[in-house]
Amino acid sequence: MTPLTTKILERRRPDGTVPPALLKEVTSATLSYARERLHLSQNEAADLVSDFYPYIVRAIRTYRQEETSFEAYLFTILRLERRARRRRDRREAQIRRMVRSGALGYRCTETDRHTEVCERPPGSSRGWLVSDRENDARRKRLICAVVRNAALLTAAQIDLYSSAIGVSPTWLDGIARCAREELAENFARIERWRKLRDRYFAVYLTCQIELRYADTPAEREPIIARMEMNRSRLNNARRRIARVSTQLTHRRIGELLGIPKGSVDSCLAQLVHDLAPTGTDTLPFVHDSSVGQ
Repeated sequence: MTPLTTKILERRRPDGTVPPALLKEVTSATLSYARERLHLSQNEAADLVSDFYPYIVRAIRTYRQEETSFEAYLFTILRLERRARRRRDRREAQIRRMVRSGALGYRCTETDRHTEVCERPPGSSRGWLVSDRENDARRKRLICAVVRNAALLTAAQIDLYSSAIGVSPTWLDGIARCAREELAENFARIERWRKLRDRYFAVYLTCQIELRYADTPAEREPIIARMEMNRSRLNNARRRIARVSTQLTHRRIGELLGIPKGSVDSCLAQLVHDLAPTGTDTLPFVHDSSVGQ
């Protein structure tokens, strides 16, 4: 048992609160790992650990002494979070390039941000898409695509997409909150499977380390069996995560925008066709339901 694992088991409180001294020690260890093992600069490591802070608190509360140390458990989650962060950065850079180049088929102007579309509240019965650019079909397609993925957008991405499609950030933020409330159960299910995925992955890595020091077939056989079992569980967890929907249905999008479901279907289908020359079949939203694969 590692020293940090021993401290976690001895000093964390039964009521779920984390002592500040223990939290500071774990945060310092995470920062050192990010700099030394992930080869990040001081600023990059600090930014990563700052975003990772809620995971540290949750890991201290939920860690169970099974087949892996606390460090392996925590740093496995950190590596997955870093991978997801790099994916988000790449996709945000991609959407900025597409907006600048006009690859999305629509360039937002300052006039668009002050038309009727920016003023109508979410859930209005009809007509919110009617503005001085009423015939701009491409813009409608982009708005449908953004609303479909609204539950996945962060504050920075709301500003980015609202600028790209010419809607008010306040309006898009209201849509995002509504979508998160409706999909809360799905996100909770994903979170449960992610915890299991992280646990299986940590055990799998621990088995790989143990296998290096196993000399005889009798020692290697149970380790290999445990590896295969956890790899199977890991793949199953990934499949379960991928099956959970994090997007609004076309019918619900139509209700929010005040347009028929068939219009949403045709808008999204045409958008896929429009984006075919860019080498992708969807907008580069930051979320990937198969994160961790």
